[in-house]
Amino acid sequence: MRPARKPARVILAENLASLMAASSNVRSQNQLAKKSGIGQTTISKWLRSDMDVWPRLDAIEEVADALGITVAELLTDQDARPKGNAGNAAIDDAYSRLCEDVATTRARDLQIAQGLAQLVDELRARARSSVQNAMNTPNPTPDSDYFLSGGPPARKKPPKKGAV
Repeated sequence: MRPARKPARVILAENLASLMAASSNVRSQNQLAKKSGIGQTTISKWLRSDMDVWPRLDAIEEVADALGITVAELLTDQDARPKGNAGNAAIDDAYSRLCEDVATTRARDLQIAQGLAQLVDELRARARSSVQNAMNTPNPTPDSDYFLSGGPPARKKPPKKGAV
């Protein structure tokens, strides 16, 4: 039978407490609050596993950065981790693949964004050119063009004889 999993709040509280105790520059809630930009009250509630507080991912990321670890390390149950080297190779391999995937995705996203920016610039230039051409071109529809004017051409009456 598999042991019951700890709630994420409890894991976060345990890891925060042990990481702060082991740290040389972030040993108190106040120091962690200043270094991470997260309120000291919030950190205090996290350490107590306060059930009224739902930690935001961006706040957890800031705290992990302040402690010099990853979010995964902050939220991993240390009691459930394999002892010694067991499982480390698989974890390291998965981590390496994930890092490669992230790098590939970022590079692809950057290429797409650059391509879209070039397309937008080209479309703007074409639109500008079309507007300038339209403004510089005299009326392209002569009055005698029946199909484009929507009606028969106006007939001019010959001048009356004797009229000046």
